[in-house]
Amino acid sequence: MKTMALLIACFLTLVAAAHAGEDERQRARSLGEEGDALFDRGKYEAALDRYRQAAKLVDVPTLGLREARTLEKLGRLVEAAERYRKVTRTQVPADAPRAHHDAVALAREEHAALEPRVPIVTVDFAGERRDLEVTLDGARFARLGEKHRLDPGRHRIEARRGKGVFIRDIDVREGAAVTVTIELPAESPAPPEPAPPPPPLNPAWPIGWTALGLGAAGLVVGAVTGGLAIDKHDTLRDACGDALDCLPPWHDDIGTYNDLRIASAVGLYAGAALAVTGIVLVIWSALDEDEHAKFGPLSASF
Repeated sequence: MKTMALLIACFLTLVAAAHAGEDERQRARSLGEEGDALFDRGKYEAALDRYRQAAKLVDVPTLGLREARTLEKLGRLVEAAERYRKVTRTQVPADAPRAHHDAVALAREEHAALEPRVPIVTVDFAGERRDLEVTLDGARFARLGEKHRLDPGRHRIEARRGKGVFIRDIDVREGAAVTVTIELPAESPAPPEPAPPPPPLNPAWPIGWTALGLGAAGLVVGAVTGGLAIDKHDTLRDACGDALDCLPPWHDDIGTYNDLRIASAVGLYAGAALAVTGIVLVIWSALDEDEHAKFGPLSASF
């Protein structure tokens, strides 16, 4: 009894499946007929929609052939060629309707006739491709130097790298082979970084060199006047003795000797002091802030 019930259930399932499949085929047939009527009236977008809905239910060569023809009418030759190609690869059973076999044969013929009409574009760039971004009709394009199939009509090619921009609009006819060479403006070299400003002049530097110069001049003056004083002293000693106890005619010479002696002393002492001060200031001005802190304030050097 259970076995009989199971057999009945299986039979009913097969009947339901067959009925459902027949419903899908009938729906697909109805959609296909609607598509044919729309195609005949030149409403290709609507016809394409019907054919594709029907193919989702029953994908047979006849529907694929009609879909490819509709794409061809719409100027979508790349898609049409691919749809024809898919139909030609369909494995049709030997017992399939004659229309299915004929559809495959017609798809092969129409595909062969369509292929030469599909335009070809080649986008190339002779320079360094690093950081180069190329788009075709807004979509990223990475097939530089290769042939690319596209539909007839107007297309835009854009290339960008840094601030360089290349834009080219092309009108492509059926069967055309177009080559577009990207030309970007030469990139100008980056401007050199400005040289850092010179460090502010330490006032101790010019003061130190001035003091050193004056000190050297003072030492020269002191040495020259000292030499003259020694010569004058030797002359007076010969005339007046070692004590320089001279008679009135030599008093002017005595005054000259004293002036020279004082000038020499002042020149030597002042020159030495200025020279030492100048050396300290020059050395101090060459030190950086850390070394200034290490040695303490400048006043401590005197």
